[in-house]
Amino acid sequence: MSQHSEIRMGWLGVTALLSLALVVTAAGCGSSDTSGVSSTSSGTGATGGVSPGGAGGVGGVGGAGGDECTEEVCDGLDNDCDSEVDEGCECTDGETQSCYSGDPNLLGIGDCVEGTQTCDLAGDWGPCVDEVLPVAEACDGGDNDCDGAVDEDFGSVTCGLGICQVTVDECVEGVPTPCLPGPPNPTETCDGTDDNCDGQVDEGCTCVNGTSQPCYTGSLQTQNIGECQDGIQTCVNGLPGNCVGDQTPTTETCDGLDNDCDTQVDENDPGGGSSCITGLSGVCSPGIEHCVSGQLDCEQNVQPSSETCNGLDDNCDGQIDEGNPGGGAACDTGLLGICKPGLFECQNGSLTCVQTTQPGTESCNGLDDDCDGSVDENNPGGGGVCSTGNPGICDAGTQQCQNGSLQCVQDNTSGPETCNGLDDDCDGATDEGNPGGGSACSTGNSGICDAGIEQCQNGGLSCVQTNTATTETCNGLDDDCDGSTDENNPGGGGACSTGLAGICSAGTQQCQNGGLQCVATNTATTETCNGLDDDCDGATDENNPGGGGACSTGLPGICSAGTDQCQNGSLQCIQTNTATSETCNGLDDDCDGSTDENNPGGGGACSTSLPGICAAGTDQCQNGSLSCVQTNTATTETCNGLDDDCDGSTDENNPGGGGACVTGLPGICSPGIDQCQNGSLQCIQTNTATGEVCNGLDDNCDGSTDEGNPGGGANCLVPGQQGECENGTVNCVTGALQCEQTIFPINEVCTNGLDDNCDGSIDEGCGGCNPGNIVTTYIGGNAQSGNMFDITALSNINVLSFAGNFNPASYTVEVYYKVGTHVGFEGTSSAWTLIGSTPVTSVAASVPTAIPLPINVSIPAGQTYAFYVTVTSGSLIYTNGTTLGAVYVQDANLQVLEGVGLGYPFGGTFSPRVWNGTVYYEECP
Repeated sequence: MSQHSEIRMGWLGVTALLSLALVVTAAGCGSSDTSGVSSTSSGTGATGGVSPGGAGGVGGVGGAGGDECTEEVCDGLDNDCDSEVDEGCECTDGETQSCYSGDPNLLGIGDCVEGTQTCDLAGDWGPCVDEVLPVAEACDGGDNDCDGAVDEDFGSVTCGLGICQVTVDECVEGVPTPCLPGPPNPTETCDGTDDNCDGQVDEGCTCVNGTSQPCYTGSLQTQNIGECQDGIQTCVNGLPGNCVGDQTPTTETCDGLDNDCDTQVDENDPGGGSSCITGLSGVCSPGIEHCVSGQLDCEQNVQPSSETCNGLDDNCDGQIDEGNPGGGAACDTGLLGICKPGLFECQNGSLTCVQTTQPGTESCNGLDDDCDGSVDENNPGGGGVCSTGNPGICDAGTQQCQNGSLQCVQDNTSGPETCNGLDDDCDGATDEGNPGGGSACSTGNSGICDAGIEQCQNGGLSCVQTNTATTETCNGLDDDCDGSTDENNPGGGGACSTGLAGICSAGTQQCQNGGLQCVATNTATTETCNGLDDDCDGATDENNPGGGGACSTGLPGICSAGTDQCQNGSLQCIQTNTATSETCNGLDDDCDGSTDENNPGGGGACSTSLPGICAAGTDQCQNGSLSCVQTNTATTETCNGLDDDCDGSTDENNPGGGGACVTGLPGICSPGIDQCQNGSLQCIQTNTATGEVCNGLDDNCDGSTDEGNPGGGANCLVPGQQGECENGTVNCVTGALQCEQTIFPINEVCTNGLDDNCDGSIDEGCGGCNPGNIVTTYIGGNAQSGNMFDITALSNINVLSFAGNFNPASYTVEVYYKVGTHVGFEGTSSAWTLIGSTPVTSVAASVPTAIPLPINVSIPAGQTYAFYVTVTSGSLIYTNGTTLGAVYVQDANLQVLEGVGLGYPFGGTFSPRVWNGTVYYEECP
């Protein structure tokens, strides 16, 4: 019976007593009720009044009850006197319950705890008081957002500049950490760091203390040219120190060196000018002494001119137009696509443009491969499936030929995410946000495991169980949701005591009829040797159960024999023999697991009667008796002066020999073959020294290669050169004979009948014009196919020719010019005029290499012309500049300005860049 029911019954009892009291009061007073029968006498009236008065009194009580009954409230009472308590109420006033308005999955994690609700008189639960819901994570050592992690997502913060800069964690053990920069040094030192933390490094310093840099006290135009070399200056107190060890220009002498550092060697023919006889025939016989290759040489006055394409023998060698003179330059065939380029060939005394490339199948390269006027038509090489590298469905693509290369073009665009196992919105995540999920569902499992929520899993919606099964307990309920109750003896299985003796005492808790019972585990059996009272008589292992038989002690040798004894609850094998000293008898006398170990009685030397190293033997105890055992076994013969294979012969068949080895001698005498001699390997030389030849080898084994210029020394003609520069000397270079240039261009010397500047013309500019040249630099440092630069004339000048800086190789050089600056026209080929092209061969980098192409461009004083020097394949050398258009070098007649590097032809631009070379010109007043 409930408490509410008891309270209700008490109230009815009080009501009944009050009613009875009213009845008694009414009868005693003899009052009348207009609704009753009137009395005619006091006695009759009294008697009659009792009956109707009593009835009236009962009604009066009912009226009084109506005055005290109120509207039902939820207080555990029948307020409206309808014999029902708290009807329609969810709860009773003052009743409490636990509550939590947040995500139930977070309850009990971190700071999240439940609150309390209290019921009011209306039967409604009030607000949830004292609950803690998730909030943004704060640095306080708590899990504020109830995700199982404390103070997560706080990173690091960096503050301060220079050496004052520090980085700290924002939150450390629940306490916010302020970032305070470190202290600065009061004074900035020239050490490559920001010591005073003002955001500037080494302000006021010219350099970093202790560092060194190249220096040069001469003219910049001579720096690192010829014999002029940089020195070293070291930074002291933030300023460069004195320049030590630099070499500045000296007077030019005939020694093969650039003494005055003007990029020319032995220029102006130092020591030359006297008449002489060359020893050649014809017009080549008269000569003049000239400085050649660092020494005076008799050079002919009239040189064979370069062969030109004219049907004549220009070079006096008995052949006509040999070597394709004038040919080899690029030309336009007039065809389309890759068929357009050609090369000039000397045919029948004139130059003809011959196509160099034939049409082929169109490929995706930005070229017209089939020479039909269209580039990369019909998507060559495209159409295949490819990956764009984008996430999700945006990864699929198709190969398309675009801008001369195959590009992977995306097939699909991103859309809203759906539950299909794909990354529909291409954000790198699949089915994120549980698309289509979140609804309540039934898992079909038993009990509390039936409730679930729709979840998007593996591309489809699945009902995911919200409650998990708990461990089954002995309570008659299905706790583990498997449809069975109290299965597998929940709560049972624990040991318990039955109160019996011996093994009969042990019991196990069993869940029976919803409660745990102690059930005996064992029944009495025959006594065995186990330390237990098996027969439950109170005695353990009596009468040596299971013992008395022969056994093995587990010890080795003669100690193995024993007899079983029941001791401490188990059979123990008791040893019957004791160990003795080992003898050669085939037994383990000392019981150590080894038989006849340590060779008892043996160890003495003996002879096996076998040859070689196999003769030596030692007495060994074997099979219980002593035998002479061979000490060494036959092995492969080695070079040691012994008979290793025991065949009666020593070091036969050159053991270990035959391999290549190094004799320690230089050159070709170094290789050898190992030979076994007197018991050791000797390296026997395979080659003998010969006379030195030009092959890149040390033929005479003296430690030097190709010394003495073997095969060289003869005069020769330098390919691609003309005029005085055509004369060369055969030299042995890197193992091959080459004709190397010995004369380099100089300013034209009037009236000597020679082409001094090697431009194909003799004594040009001698009609009142003053020849000159200006050098930029040859220090290099960078390279590309071509170089554009501007020349500003300070006087009226004619640009005659150029020399440039090239790595050792052969090139085809093209030279262009335009009126005005090159700036803004680097990629506009139509703005330029091609002067011509010529083959050039360079023998060394960082020295002038003449470009044998007449320029013949006149620049009026005050005007600027641009020049573009480029190679069709390979690269020319230039130097990184500082400011595009700045004057890099000048003399009284012209200025050379910083320009740009370019790919071939008119390709990518690199700026600023400084032309490495010499400009030969004449100043004409």
